[in-house]
Amino acid sequence: MIVAPLLWLVLFVALRFTFGRFVQIGYALDDWYFARDFVHRARPEVEARLDTLARELVRIVRDTDADEIIVDGHSLGAPLSMTVVDRARRLDPQLGEHGKRLHLVSTGSSLLKVALHPSAGWLREAVGRLASAPSIYWVEYQALVDIINVYKVDPVVALGLPATGKPIVKIFRIRLMVEEHTYRSFHGNFLRVHRQAVMGNERRYFYDYYMLCCGPLSLPDRVDNPERAVAVFADDGALIGADSNLAPQHAVEH
Repeated sequence: MIVAPLLWLVLFVALRFTFGRFVQIGYALDDWYFARDFVHRARPEVEARLDTLARELVRIVRDTDADEIIVDGHSLGAPLSMTVVDRARRLDPQLGEHGKRLHLVSTGSSLLKVALHPSAGWLREAVGRLASAPSIYWVEYQALVDIINVYKVDPVVALGLPATGKPIVKIFRIRLMVEEHTYRSFHGNFLRVHRQAVMGNERRYFYDYYMLCCGPLSLPDRVDNPERAVAVFADDGALIGADSNLAPQHAVEH
């Protein structure tokens, strides 16, 4: 009678530390636990942290001498970032309308994973407010090989909200960001593929996380002119012909 339960226990432990480690099941479960609590707003300390970040964002927009502020959210950081920006705009409804542009970037986004939950009505309302805010420029980058994001989908429409043209959905290829031998080393490691969106490029490419957040091109210019985002730099990385569209940035990442 005891043999069968013991065999199942041994099998569970073996799978947990072999196949489970390969697919990083521990990380995935932690992510889902946090996402569940985020949807239900079950962690007061997280709510307090989001409120603190919202106040800090308002302060940054008011005090910085940068021409634009980029709030970049990757993976589960995307809905967290949207929550922060929405709360900041509720503290200051004119945020981003006084010459300091406020931009939102979501990459490898987990927004739909949480916002489609029946208890996430509050998050859907926040997304709707951001999508309809004239002062918010929002672009979402999606990649086919990233199994975390939802490929070629307008997340606002997918949430049943009116289409506003936001976010601007842009497709990028992770394979073109790195050398071929590096990309081959990603085989079977979906989290490594997923994380490349916030790691350094090995090749010149229009999507470059660090240049997107901290480079000399404004975000709208980079999105509207992806070829220029590459061609404007010389082989040694020097900027070719600075002009009035090359604006300093301040980036906030979640």
